[in-house]
Amino acid sequence: MTQIPAQLRLLLFAMVLLVLPGCTNEAREGDVVTYTFAWWVPVSMVVGCVIVFLVGVFLLVHSRYGWVLILGSPLFGIFLVPALFSDRVTITPNHFDLQTGIWFSPSSHHLEFANVQQIELISQVNNGRRKTTSYFMLCTLKSGGQEKVPLGDLMRNGPTEEIVRVAHARGIPILDRR
Repeated sequence: MTQIPAQLRLLLFAMVLLVLPGCTNEAREGDVVTYTFAWWVPVSMVVGCVIVFLVGVFLLVHSRYGWVLILGSPLFGIFLVPALFSDRVTITPNHFDLQTGIWFSPSSHHLEFANVQQIELISQVNNGRRKTTSYFMLCTLKSGGQEKVPLGDLMRNGPTEEIVRVAHARGIPILDRR
């Protein structure tokens, strides 16, 4: 029977930590609610990158695929981990802001509730090489336009529920099509 190397076991343990609940912080200051990733999420990603790098070094002895891990883990750490420190959702009684994305090309959304006519919560199945589901909030504006707000990892639970609660209190219809 083959035993799993200690480095791989540690990597799997780190991956399990990432899917545990409680990976976001909620800070309330009066009527303003701000959501960010918990401090341990980016730190565990850095640790995960180091572990993947070490697994790559270990695999070099057995396979040429170790180079993929050795080169990929620092790239992942440089490009994606900083976003976990800067992603944030701020919700007030009048508007909400979402700042997300890669540090050199962030995506931001600012919506005033007074300008929103309707909010739809949508899940969309994408059939590609593998089947994935995208979640987003489609905000129909009173001016006739629409804004598509992604419901990524940070927006999944607390912020989306808070936005829906505030919008509902302001009389904005919510359609849940998830």
